[in-house]
Amino acid sequence: METRVQEAIRCAQLLEIDVNDKNVRGCMVAAIMCEQVHESNLGTLLNLAYTSQSIVFLHALKQTEEFKFIYSLLSNHLD
Repeated sequence: METRVQEAIRCAQLLEIDVNDKNVRGCMVAAIMCEQVHESNLGTLLNLAYTSQSIVFLHALKQTEEFKFIYSLLSNHLD
């Protein structure tokens, strides 16, 4: 999980998106959670999640325990 978090952070920096924005972090967590996608493709997935954010989906996802755990882990790396 740590490797996916660090890769998502690296990709977000390359894409020059604001990692302090809560929706951006939500997109990052969604990309991290999508284990069907190999870690080397996280940048593509993050870009897709970021450019086509579904607020309804994001709000539903934020209610899950897995999201809360990964969001906390990601925030620890960014804050």
